[in-house]
Amino acid sequence: MRILTHVLSVLLVASSNGWTAQPSTDDEWQISKVVILNRHGVRSPTKDTALMQQVTPDRWPAWPVALGELTPRGGQLLQLLGHYYQTAWQKNGLLPAQGCPETGRMLVWADSEQRTRATGQAFIDAVAPNCGVALQSQADASQVDPLFHPLKMGICQLNPKAVRRSIQQQLGTEPVDQQFASAYQQLATTLNLNAAPLCSAQQQGDCRLPQLLPSRLHVDHHGAHFKGALGLASTLSEIFLLQYAEGMPDSQVGWGRIAQPAQWQQLFTAHNGNFALTQKTPLIASANATPLLQVISDALQDRAPANGGTLAQQAASAKMVWLIGHDTNIANVAGALGLNWQLTEQPDNTAPGLAMIFERWQHPRSQREQIKIKLVYQTLPQMRAMTPLSLHGEQPGIIELTLPQCTGAACTPSRFAKLSRSRQVKACQYQP
Repeated sequence: MRILTHVLSVLLVASSNGWTAQPSTDDEWQISKVVILNRHGVRSPTKDTALMQQVTPDRWPAWPVALGELTPRGGQLLQLLGHYYQTAWQKNGLLPAQGCPETGRMLVWADSEQRTRATGQAFIDAVAPNCGVALQSQADASQVDPLFHPLKMGICQLNPKAVRRSIQQQLGTEPVDQQFASAYQQLATTLNLNAAPLCSAQQQGDCRLPQLLPSRLHVDHHGAHFKGALGLASTLSEIFLLQYAEGMPDSQVGWGRIAQPAQWQQLFTAHNGNFALTQKTPLIASANATPLLQVISDALQDRAPANGGTLAQQAASAKMVWLIGHDTNIANVAGALGLNWQLTEQPDNTAPGLAMIFERWQHPRSQREQIKIKLVYQTLPQMRAMTPLSLHGEQPGIIELTLPQCTGAACTPSRFAKLSRSRQVKACQYQP
């Protein structure tokens, strides 16, 4: 099956009732716990390579922070989301109507990098200001957290041959660069590629990315990535979106050459497709998602494993568990669980600040419980305008996800736990 068809497959229903949507027609259902897997907010580019300078004649805009760091505006955008969460959780009883949550009720755990820790702090400041909720992360801040990066940190390894076969099966027989030709065309226009130093050096009048930089799949024990045109298109389209969300002048966002929503969508077929192949392929996704699935599943059961560390123990008793990681983590969990989506008014399927929220609902009389999963995100116009969000005004984008193995939008806790266990890789299990 062609990867573009895979990317656009949608197994979800958009929520028309916002945060207060119920898992049953019975209005007595109450939300009792949330576990949030969050991508960090708007950051500067993580890299500034020689190749980036060679594919455009134009100067890349400057950023107010070092490479890969959350920007001040990124923090402000997160606080807009945080104020929305605060209001929603006060309404449904997860937070008190006034004052601070009880000690231990809210747990925020972030990956070690500046952008993830700063994101966690921004949410704390918005949701529970001056309440003494501590941002937590692993003790060794010089290393990324194995919870979010088990393959990178050597907890387990992939079988490169099996991963390559799996990715090739998703690609089908059509060459990868043909599948993303429209994205490359839009990217070439945005870069003014024909006037770029790389094209001048190649003495080509009509410069085309696939001919200059053919895509090549690289797979090792730690993951997979595309070098060449697809990898470059994925990285640069994300940088342009970050420029837009950062509020840079129109003339600086893609040098003024991205003006229409259709152009954003065309660009992001490469980025979303790259993630579908290198992050959502089940062999990669399940390995990388295993520690997160352990924490999420245990927390939703209020389960504290005997061998669990600080995070696992605290997550069992907290009512709001916030895990601050990366777009790759959201893609990994989605790939492991078989979830796909296409966002409305947001071309990036794992946009900055996007949250995958696992909710546990309980019926007070029968004590029956249900698990629901939703995405909450800021649309691209909301990010650009820094739109205030509220329950009764403009809401963020909200999409309910449906697990293929469950009936309707909700899943019983036992079924979710069984599904989670079935998608974990034993060698990658790790209790933080």
